[in-house]
Amino acid sequence: MAEKFEIEIEEEEVEPSETTWQSLVRRVVLAGAGAVGLAQDEAEAFVRRLVQRGELGEKDGRSLLAEIHEQQRRFARLGPLFLLERQVEFVLHRLSVPTKTEIDELSAKIETLSQKVDQLRQLLQPKDKR
Repeated sequence: MAEKFEIEIEEEEVEPSETTWQSLVRRVVLAGAGAVGLAQDEAEAFVRRLVQRGELGEKDGRSLLAEIHEQQRRFARLGPLFLLERQVEFVLHRLSVPTKTEIDELSAKIETLSQKVDQLRQLLQPKDKR
């Protein structure tokens, strides 16, 4: 005779204010902003050292710093979105979720196969049913 077992399952409570995706987005954005800030600080310090040592002219140093600031402003607008897209692509790949292109390719193959099946059915039907 089979024994009966009772299994208790405890469900983890999730804060309604922050879902898993929201948490992921928040972490990606904060990590990107932190990395950009650190990289900008390091780049500025490096340019200043080059100018102090005379390996880079002051005018070129100012120009390079202005370019660094402009890239940082562009990244502040677009960088977090790019990082988020990369993270989402990674997660979807890990979960083996097909891309739109892959789905479109499979749909085209299915359509081609359906047409071939229809052609074969017509060939195999008795002549009097055609």
